[in-house]
Amino acid sequence: MLDYLYPKSPEVTYGYYTYQAATQDSNEDAVGYGAGKLGHVLVVADGVGSDERGRTASQLVVNRVVSDVANDALWPPADLALKHSLERANVELVSAQQLAPSLKGMASTCVAALIHGNVLYTAHVGNSRAYLVRGKKMWRLTRDHTLVEDLVDSGQVAYEDALQRPEASVLQRVMGVSVETEVDLLQEPLTLEVGDRVALCSDGILHMVTEREVARLVRELDPQEACNQILGTAYDRQSKDDATIAVMRFDSLLV
Repeated sequence: MLDYLYPKSPEVTYGYYTYQAATQDSNEDAVGYGAGKLGHVLVVADGVGSDERGRTASQLVVNRVVSDVANDALWPPADLALKHSLERANVELVSAQQLAPSLKGMASTCVAALIHGNVLYTAHVGNSRAYLVRGKKMWRLTRDHTLVEDLVDSGQVAYEDALQRPEASVLQRVMGVSVETEVDLLQEPLTLEVGDRVALCSDGILHMVTEREVARLVRELDPQEACNQILGTAYDRQSKDDATIAVMRFDSLLV
């Protein structure tokens, strides 16, 4: 492998936590982390489909993306590599349904964050989100592929009311429906500063925990403790949906 194509590997600290709602038969969310020459990747997926189909779909997606990075199966440019990994996961979802009729109808969202050198890339399909926390500010990096997001964009629904609307759960784009899926990337890669945090979450988090609460906990606590506190809050508020949070902190570049 041509090592000169890869930047210095960064130091990161990460944590994640996934929670199965009491009303669910299984946890349809999945989360994972991997590291390789391309960098560090964190992935959250939210499965669609009853019974075990949703769980199978989300785990397949996470496994594919994590494996691609950890096994050095991807090459720069990093943004296209991450996009390609999600596209591969999508094809695997479709193929799995063709091979096993019991899985027919399964699908998944996915959001992935890759730290490549000191640059952040994200890729996503669906309504699982990515945020950047820097100092006292938090920026949302992804756009939900939902009906309610279109209503927000057109001014018909206020941003702060969007997640409470029934349209919030109507996905307009998801993985596993067709062999071709549209993967959204960051318009511009982000150069990270030491101490920056990247937070990924499924929609089950934001139904129970506000963005302001997420920002404060991610900013003030170590990544794993932040995840524990955020999920604890969702649990205390009796979340009826599976919920997952993952945080990765950029500590420094290795020299």
